[in-house]
Amino acid sequence: MNKTMVAALFFAAAAQCRAIGPIEPRLTFKYGGEPVDSALAQKSVREENGRKFETMRFDDGLEVTIESVRHGLATDWVVWWENRGEGDTKRISEVNDCDITVPFEADEIPPNQVAWVHNDGILRLFVHRGSIYDDSEFYCDATSTPWYNAPANSLTRHVGCERRYLNPGQGRSSDEIFPFFNFNKGDTGFILAIGWSGQWKLDASRLEDWSVNAKSGIENLDFYLKPGERIRTSSTVALPYENGYTKAQNDFRRLVKEHYSLIGRPGRPEHAPYSMMLWGGLNSEQLSDRVEFAGRNNLGFEYAWVDAGWYGTYTTPSRNEFEGEWSGQVGDWRIHEKFHPDGFRDFAETVKNNGMKFLLWVEIERTCAGTPVRNEHPDWFHGDLLDLGNPEAWEWAHTILSTLIRDLDIKCYRQDFNMNPLPCWNSGDSEGRAGITQIKHIMGLYRLWDSLLEEFPDLIIDDCASGGRRIDIETVRRSVPLWRSDYQCPANSDPDVAQNHTICLARWLPYHGTSYGRPYGDWYRARSAYTTGMCSSSFWTWDEDPSKLTQEDIEWFRKSGEEYKKVRELMEGDFYPLTDMEFRTVKSTWAAYQFDNPDRGDGVVLAFRRAASPMCRAKFSLGGVDAGKTYVFTDADNGGSFAIEGAKLAADGLEVDIETKRTAKILYYTAK
Repeated sequence: MNKTMVAALFFAAAAQCRAIGPIEPRLTFKYGGEPVDSALAQKSVREENGRKFETMRFDDGLEVTIESVRHGLATDWVVWWENRGEGDTKRISEVNDCDITVPFEADEIPPNQVAWVHNDGILRLFVHRGSIYDDSEFYCDATSTPWYNAPANSLTRHVGCERRYLNPGQGRSSDEIFPFFNFNKGDTGFILAIGWSGQWKLDASRLEDWSVNAKSGIENLDFYLKPGERIRTSSTVALPYENGYTKAQNDFRRLVKEHYSLIGRPGRPEHAPYSMMLWGGLNSEQLSDRVEFAGRNNLGFEYAWVDAGWYGTYTTPSRNEFEGEWSGQVGDWRIHEKFHPDGFRDFAETVKNNGMKFLLWVEIERTCAGTPVRNEHPDWFHGDLLDLGNPEAWEWAHTILSTLIRDLDIKCYRQDFNMNPLPCWNSGDSEGRAGITQIKHIMGLYRLWDSLLEEFPDLIIDDCASGGRRIDIETVRRSVPLWRSDYQCPANSDPDVAQNHTICLARWLPYHGTSYGRPYGDWYRARSAYTTGMCSSSFWTWDEDPSKLTQEDIEWFRKSGEEYKKVRELMEGDFYPLTDMEFRTVKSTWAAYQFDNPDRGDGVVLAFRRAASPMCRAKFSLGGVDAGKTYVFTDADNGGSFAIEGAKLAADGLEVDIETKRTAKILYYTAK
């Protein structure tokens, strides 16, 4: 194809993007050292059940297929590779499962100004931090640095060939960097979500004509396929928009809710769980006592969450997560005979009899040295990592999990992953096959989850990886991150940080969860943790004995549970941060956010006056306001109501008074 034809293709694509049409899938790679571009290559095309399959065939038997589907303006695609030949394929390298170029107009830079001037005429790439056990988790500076939110000294101009390369830390997809991106300029832009639960890459460049080229895929692939071998690489979701950053983020939230998340699907729960967290080192009698207490007093918990420590053969009792030998037993998934002599069966029955469902923690991918499976099958492991690409190891993992789920009637399977897998994957690669061990492990992970979800139609999966370190569009398809950050592990973590995490993460995901910690009776702390999947750890260890609770304490648990469930349903709608994504624990300010359900005509505002804030009044510009309606607000604390005309609310905002420091206010509203 000559340069004129290539240019014509480019400008045709540019015209389509300017019209904010769907972004076409494009794959580039090198095959035997020669560049391949799916936009230029000959392909066979077929459509089946609303999905499109574009296949490139090579003389030696390699077939590469782009499988795509459209959800409105969003395009979702994944790349499959198969060797149908009799010998090894040629070398496959420099793989970009996504290689798209999106036109933007020239930036409006005032004379003698560097590029990081605040200006809607400047392109910005919004990148959120990943999970890093910090108050800045999921943070993104929404207003300052153009093109990408990096230190200002890393970019001083905006003209030509600027590049940003991003990747996660050591193999978990949302460790350090969150794999969801918004390329924004004023009202226009596009969202890009990477679907790979391992070591992805994003290579984004601003070209001389001001367009953006975004390449993504699995980092450092350089491999060949053996005869009969079939693999997949990363998926991509691309959503162009022309109605502004905030609407685009809400469109993406709706996309996740309507097309990806399992919550609300037939057979699955209508809402993400409200859970009673229990330490797995408690014995069955202690666990049952807590569940019966919650049931007897109508505390409203929907799931009994049993975390780590319930397995193995350790001898020293584990009063909490900081004591005992439980951590060295990971990989021995025999239910502890001493602490649970009946194999959890009586406890599982107690859970059911008290109107709750069983949630169980397992870390199936990691093992400790000395566990039975590690001793018996050392070839199944790369270091501490179980190789889910090994068929025998996969079958062992599947049998362990399906047996637990079936025998104990588990309704939420919680999978944790407390290690950096990339060095293990790299050590498993053979000569000329860089990336294959990782690919087959991640494919095995997806097959494991998919098989469990198919086998148990009412099951949901909680995705945990030292907190929220493995959140990407592929895990979101199959699971819910009910423990979005390990920052909440300490008994009395700072509740203001939970507010920060919600302000940041809720821009992308309708379903995620956290805990308010172990202290109870504190409305500020509890309301700070209200998310669509909250848990209480007030009954967590041996020391949190429910028999010590007063009737006043019990009433607080009951009322807070009732309030939470009312707020939870409202939090599944559109999200509007009413204060900046403040990522440090600034006590002298307020935090506030809004959830709006335009189809139902209701919503909720949560406002927090922090401990050192001198301000007893704040005014917020609400989102989604219909000027032709009247909004009736109701205070959750005193039941008082007031009405504001939509036109006035849109023009003047909502004024909120909080007389006492470190106080949270909830305002429900309906639009009529």
